[in-house]
Amino acid sequence: MFGGGIEEGENPEAALFREVREELDYEPLNVKFFRRYRNNDYELNVFLTNVDERFESEITVLEGEYGRFLNEAELRIVNVSEIDRIVFNDVFRWLEASV
Repeated sequence: MFGGGIEEGENPEAALFREVREELDYEPLNVKFFRRYRNNDYELNVFLTNVDERFESEITVLEGEYGRFLNEAELRIVNVSEIDRIVFNDVFRWLEASV
């Protein structure tokens, strides 16, 4: 999961493209809005896109650390925030229903 804040005058999709470019030097294709999550302190806009086996050779990590792809079983045992766990579980449920 990559992300950051929305700057003044920016919409969530523009912020997504700016943040991914800043963090990974990458331009995602066919991005789809998934869902908006609201917390007491912030709003989280989640977008999805497909990547293929070329993804790792197309990015350059410019900020933070590169993570790894997790399947649902692996996600259960890693330490992520509660909101991230909710988002991932919602995405997995959506993927299951889409098949």
